[in-house]
Amino acid sequence: MKNEKCRQYLVGRQNWIEGENKGKNMSIVIVGGNECMTCQYESICKGYGCKAKCFPKEKGMLKKKIGKPDLIVLFIGTVSHKMMLSATQEAKKNGVPVARIQSSSATALHNALKEYCL
Repeated sequence: MKNEKCRQYLVGRQNWIEGENKGKNMSIVIVGGNECMTCQYESICKGYGCKAKCFPKEKGMLKKKIGKPDLIVLFIGTVSHKMMLSATQEAKKNGVPVARIQSSSATALHNALKEYCL
């Protein structure tokens, strides 16, 4: 009985490592995009099992607000150079992957989350 529980734990752990539960409870920071779509961005991320923080404009120091997410999404078509530089510097410092997306549409966010979260 004990060996069976250990084996189930190891199989579950191996699935976790291989990425079966990759998107579960990920934290995502979205930099740029449209202000009117922030609620939509958050609901899309919630659909993938991720928590999202949206920063369409810079209000204060972005470096202090980003934290240590699992993924940073940059909508490079609608973000200022200053915000882009501070986000990429924080990502490099913390070893966080950055998804750079040209358009700030919901479809583009879906495609990026499929790539990184599934």
